[in-house]
Amino acid sequence: MDSKYSADTLEKIKKIPMVFIVGFGRSGTTLLQELMNTHPNVIGPPEYSFIVYLYSRYGNKNHWTKADIAEFIEALYFRPLFSLWLINKDELTEKLNAIADKADYALICKIIFYQMVQGKENISLFCDKNPENSLFINTLLKVFPDAKFIHMVRDPRDNVNSQSRSFKKKNICLIARRWMGYNTAIENEKKKMPARFHTLLYENLVTTTEASMKAVCEFLGITYSPSMIEHQFNDRIESLKENKFFERVKTLHKGLLNPINTSNIGKWEKEMSQQSIAITELITGDLAKTKYGYKVKERKEIKEKISAYRLLYSWLYYNAWELYTRFRYSNYSFNRAYYKQKIKSRPMGV
Repeated sequence: MDSKYSADTLEKIKKIPMVFIVGFGRSGTTLLQELMNTHPNVIGPPEYSFIVYLYSRYGNKNHWTKADIAEFIEALYFRPLFSLWLINKDELTEKLNAIADKADYALICKIIFYQMVQGKENISLFCDKNPENSLFINTLLKVFPDAKFIHMVRDPRDNVNSQSRSFKKKNICLIARRWMGYNTAIENEKKKMPARFHTLLYENLVTTTEASMKAVCEFLGITYSPSMIEHQFNDRIESLKENKFFERVKTLHKGLLNPINTSNIGKWEKEMSQQSIAITELITGDLAKTKYGYKVKERKEIKEKISAYRLLYSWLYYNAWELYTRFRYSNYSFNRAYYKQKIKSRPMGV
């Protein structure tokens, strides 16, 4: 690869639109990203939220020096998960140095995505999947004013059950609060600009995959490709065999090792306790039913005794967590210290 992009290539990269896949984790966001990445003209790299993570430090920078680029590169590679992108550090540094004097933050970000081209031609879209972006849609729009968003939603009972089992979490109240928090945050932004959002239910994606992906492509203004109904996760995971995150990614997304199927729909009925179901329905039921059409019991029908203290504590805890998360992302030094401690205490952490 040449160390410098031509003027024409730079202009093309600037014009490539961004789409962000948002939604609570374990709601099908990774599956959708894999399907998007199979499109011959779409780049959809692994999950890594550098755009928001580095925004408070570099978001308003319109002129970069080599020292700025060196600092930015160090910050970009600081969090271990970026290694999943398999981008050569020296090569990326050369690319960014070559355009530093005429780049803004948006172009710098797009150059990083473009490094993932890997033989694809005529790129028409960059697709970024990060559940935590659900809380920072306003920030993303500051960087990419014309961005679009695909909102993935999953039955809260299956979603909470999957979160609990995949990440060994026992606090059902808090997981349900996060389902509510993420989806409510997205819905609030959706009200301001509904034409920028496309809502896709996980259940529809796995039962009517072709129709769902055609609707996604129509929303994004790109041509549908038949390759989109056959994800290539097995190929992607093979390319990561030497990466330290290989086993973790393979385990966390083991369902993607198989063809698209409906086996994960309704697992909550067999795997969740009655109390866990009741808690989840009590916290998420109104939004799940009225906004997304899920069938949940009326609150008066929920017979299990649920501690009022437990419900209040989870509400307070979640809101405190969200405020803290929004605060640290607005302060680069504080946020970096947070991740430094997280990496130190759990080397495989993100």
